[in-house]
Amino acid sequence: MSLSLQHEIFGKIDVLVLSGEVDLSTLPRLTDALNKSVLQDAPVVALDLEMVTVLDDAALGIILGVASRLRQMNRRLILVCGNERIVRYLEMTGVTSLVSVYQALSSFTFDSAE
Repeated sequence: MSLSLQHEIFGKIDVLVLSGEVDLSTLPRLTDALNKSVLQDAPVVALDLEMVTVLDDAALGIILGVASRLRQMNRRLILVCGNERIVRYLEMTGVTSLVSVYQALSSFTFDSAE
């Protein structure tokens, strides 16, 4: 299986909807899409991981790197995922202590910004 990426705008949020496998073989596509989002002016970039079937450690490194870049620009990255298996993996690896995870994009408010 491969990675499908869809770009959307949700108010002031730049959203990347991912579907499929996010692993070493698909990282170049993810990196390219995230770099394009970083270049935009949206105060928040959201990665929707709801339809992700595989998420590996290399992908987490890319995600955390982008989160750091955005923080340096006074912006932020959020993750959107209600998939319990993926959320448990994010918790187990400590990602949730660095990047906020929401079950749905609609549950994010700018008041909830850290």
